Amino acid sequence: MANIDKQELTETAWELPDSEQIFLWVIRPGMVRRSKWIESLPNGFQESVGEIGCVVEWTPQKEVLAHAAVGGFGSHCGYL
Repeated sequence: MANIDKQELTETAWELPDSEQIFLWVIRPGMVRRSKWIESLPNGFQESVGEIGCVVEWTPQKEVLAHAAVGGFGSHCGYL
């Protein structure tokens, strides 16, 4: 399983609202080193995202990707 540190999470977090694209971001518990879940997201992130983004612990990936509204998919591809 891939893990990232808080700095990597922060860098990724600010790119999402800057993209001005609707997004679903799965951050599984334990993915961020020394963090339980989303408490490592930067201050103000949830507010800056507003209605364009949703952060969840888990989602059925095949069903999400099969949805007509999905226009792109980003993954760490096991690289992290």
